[in-house]
Amino acid sequence: MIMKAIPLFLVALLWFPAASLTGAGCPSTPTSYCVSLPPGYTAFANHLEPANLSTLLGNPVALTTVFRLNNGSWNSSTYDPDLGGWDDDAVINNGEGILIHNPSPVPVSISIAGAHVAPGLPLALRLGFNLVGRQEVGLGSFESIVGYPPGGCPGMRLYRLDPNLANQPEPPNFLNSIEYAYDGLTWSPSTPVINVGEAVFIYAAANCSGILSFSVSGVFPSTVGGCGVARMQIIGSALLPGSNVILKRTGEVNVAATNITSQPGGFFLEAIFDLAGASPGTWDVEVTSPSNVVQTIAGGTPHRRGSRPRHCLAIVVGPVR
Repeated sequence: MIMKAIPLFLVALLWFPAASLTGAGCPSTPTSYCVSLPPGYTAFANHLEPANLSTLLGNPVALTTVFRLNNGSWNSSTYDPDLGGWDDDAVINNGEGILIHNPSPVPVSISIAGAHVAPGLPLALRLGFNLVGRQEVGLGSFESIVGYPPGGCPGMRLYRLDPNLANQPEPPNFLNSIEYAYDGLTWSPSTPVINVGEAVFIYAAANCSGILSFSVSGVFPSTVGGCGVARMQIIGSALLPGSNVILKRTGEVNVAATNITSQPGGFFLEAIFDLAGASPGTWDVEVTSPSNVVQTIAGGTPHRRGSRPRHCLAIVVGPVR
């Protein structure tokens, strides 16, 4: 019998442990592997092809229950061999997260079977909570799970279960969760690293496909010294690894960044320039995306500082063109 849907607010804000992929007691083949489920609740992500529970999860113990997130509520299916197996043999999609409740007081090994498929990214996130995981084998990040930086979705939060609280009679409530919040630049308290086979809750404050367009809005600092190495931050969106940054001025040789680092979220590029020999004055900043889209920030005016005049290479935020 299918259990009644459980309102999400009771159990959504959780931090569920990943299943261990080192289980024993079931065969490992090119199309299957073992998962060790600890007692209690585990958040598991299917990184194989879509499959029914009866195909995906082999040899579960009696009364194992799987919870699926459906429009803000939980739908559940319980395995009872005396009643013919799963009471709802639901299809679990690639990358979909499920909660598996192991009723045994000891870890249980089950086999996961299916073929590997190419990830279907980017992943659209619905308003509210989404239970998802990486669509292929490997440690995961937010970007590898959904296919775009976290800044593409406003109010982004990610939740994982404290393993010490997994073995409870009922799913833990939000007071026992750890939240990872994204402020547009960094994750707090740290950048989440998702274990192999782990599912996490991702909360979006709006329906979100997360596809940010490439844009450049400014640089910091606006003025740098023209006497050696200078470091700048390029501000914008979808500023991804593989971008190029150069300084341009009419009549002058272009100055290319010697090192470029894309920051998490794609809102900043850090670029380092060797300005030795560059003429003081007004320069433009030209940024080229990995797909060869170009945007330019107009330069500003020369800068002098202190009682001893010193010309510097001035880069001042201007209109994007």
